Amino acid sequence: MASLEEGLTCSVCRDVFSQALPLPCGHSFCPVCLRDAWGHGETEVRGCYTCVQCREEHGVVLCDCCPPVDAGGQTGTSTAVKTCLRCEVSLCAEHLQPHLDRPAFRTHLLVEPLGDLSHQRCPAHEEMFRYYCADERVYVC
Repeated sequence: MASLEEGLTCSVCRDVFSQALPLPCGHSFCPVCLRDAWGHGETEVRGCYTCVQCREEHGVVLCDCCPPVDAGGQTGTSTAVKTCLRCEVSLCAEHLQPHLDRPAFRTHLLVEPLGDLSHQRCPAHEEMFRYYCADERVYVC
């Protein structure tokens, strides 16, 4: 039983998870600890985050639609599974569902999660890049 509780405990704050954010390396942390660890500095600029436990770098993107505090008072933001280039938001599995179910979202382009969409926007026209020119090796709007 001790190993089960240990597996459900955040290695930073040592609290048992009410909501865990798993990283690709297999380690999980509570949202508050990840937000504290990743909230400031160059990790946000690079779009690359380091696991608090093993120091492995990951390109983790958090859901833009999850509230920082839910109705029950729990702090949490889920890991995004897709980014909608039309809505310009990154979405967790729960918030992605309307894009998959509703006909109004069928034309929206869903891509792997992107951290900073400002790099995906044309500086001259302020539109999202829509095409990639293979000859010039640049994105164009």
